[in-house]
Amino acid sequence: MFHFNATVTGVSTPGNITTLTLNGTNTGANLVQGVIGDGTDGGKLALVKNEAGTWTLTGANTYTGDTTVSGGILSITQAYLDDDSTVTVGSGAVLDLDFTGVDTIAALTLGGANMAPGTYNSINYGSFLTGDGSLLVVPEPSTLTLAAFGVGLLAWKRRRRSRQR
Repeated sequence: MFHFNATVTGVSTPGNITTLTLNGTNTGANLVQGVIGDGTDGGKLALVKNEAGTWTLTGANTYTGDTTVSGGILSITQAYLDDDSTVTVGSGAVLDLDFTGVDTIAALTLGGANMAPGTYNSINYGSFLTGDGSLLVVPEPSTLTLAAFGVGLLAWKRRRRSRQR
């Protein structure tokens, strides 16, 4: 059992990403109560959970990097994931959404499959997600704009081609 109650921040250099990796096989109450956040001058922090153990994050975390659960269980007690972040949960791993409500993210990968925009929780993806919370996948507006532009351009090109025949 491990308890940590302090602030963890990423590097301060803008554009750089620090990765906080949580390892271990202890399935007991491994707990991080402090705030996990980005660096003070624009450096991001990403979080990776490896191995079979269980880690619970109870702080009002503010990091804006991606969250990856490669093994074991990562439990979050607050809906703090950044709206522009990607959450990845590997096969055999679990993200426990131990909060009430919805947490918006930009992308979600479950067991190697990129998920479409929508709501994901223990009801529809119980082998990857547990708890009362939900993840709402809303792609970045630039992605939607480019997709819409691409579809519009394709339709225009086909219409133009059919007029030339």
